[in-house]
Amino acid sequence: MRKAPAMSNVARIREMVIPATEAALNAAVAEHDIPPERIISVIFQPGQALAIGDHTAKYRLIYRA
Repeated sequence: MRKAPAMSNVARIREMVIPATEAALNAAVAEHDIPPERIISVIFQPGQALAIGDHTAKYRLIYRA
């Protein structure tokens, strides 16, 4: 009996970081054509007042490719 390669059974997981607005989230989902059943999680990351550079609030969108 021959086994299938281990990686063939693994779903590819992707992540996007987008500004924490509903419009930006909806635009990213529409632009990448991600159906709701492929979305795993949307994680809110609050902005950091003392961070250097881009410190605004963001969403991390994790989905199946």
